[in-house]
Amino acid sequence: DVKRKDGDKMRCERGLRTVALLLALALAHCASASSAVNRKVMIGYGWDMLAVSTEDVWRNRSKFADAGFDGIALPLDRKESGGKSVRARDVLASKGWTRDSFDSSVKLAREIVSSPGLEKSMALTFLIPKKRLAWTDDAAWAAACRNVSEFANAVRASGLKGFVIDNEDYTKEKQFRRISSDPPLLEAEKLARMRGREFFGALFREYPDAVLLFFWMYTEIRDGVLGSPDALTATRTIGSLWPSFLN
Repeated sequence: DVKRKDGDKMRCERGLRTVALLLALALAHCASASSAVNRKVMIGYGWDMLAVSTEDVWRNRSKFADAGFDGIALPLDRKESGGKSVRARDVLASKGWTRDSFDSSVKLAREIVSSPGLEKSMALTFLIPKKRLAWTDDAAWAAACRNVSEFANAVRASGLKGFVIDNEDYTKEKQFRRISSDPPLLEAEKLARMRGREFFGALFREYPDAVLLFFWMYTEIRDGVLGSPDALTATRTIGSLWPSFLN
């Protein structure tokens, strides 16, 4: 168990506005074979982190030492052709990314993860598209795989431990629910499994040891599925393709 100090709410520097309201996510971790003491790794995150850049965290990295975290869900920025710095988190069907567009963020992130309280930081990602990818569209999925490959390479080079993955359907595109334009359910499930192999294959080829930490994972399909005596039938009844994509 984590021993918490009085107050129980850890705050980072107020001006950065990163974790005024935080979501602490726990990963099981064994501290060492010799001590055999189990503890939890605490990854700090707050929705106001969406407005925070890699440079913001880098500039304030020393202030995380006493925040009580082992790391944070770090926004990793990339440079667009015009020189504009943008959050690189929409890993599914984003514009084409290049390896050198991450160079400046990789350099900053290396210094970030060498700072106390930030050593186990992970890259924040959204696994939802702004425009739905057709499961039959080879070109669209190939582009998404190229992007996640470049991103995974940058995450590995940064020393970040892996990816915090948010797959909640904020864009309402229903990427992982079968819609009328999709093939029949069984064929759509087969396609989703194929796309999952392509996508995660591209990620793990670049970063074989990456840790994946999901906000939702299988509980994304909780409505009418969790607690059902026949989860497979219940999943197919609502037309969810998410388990097939993860499988």
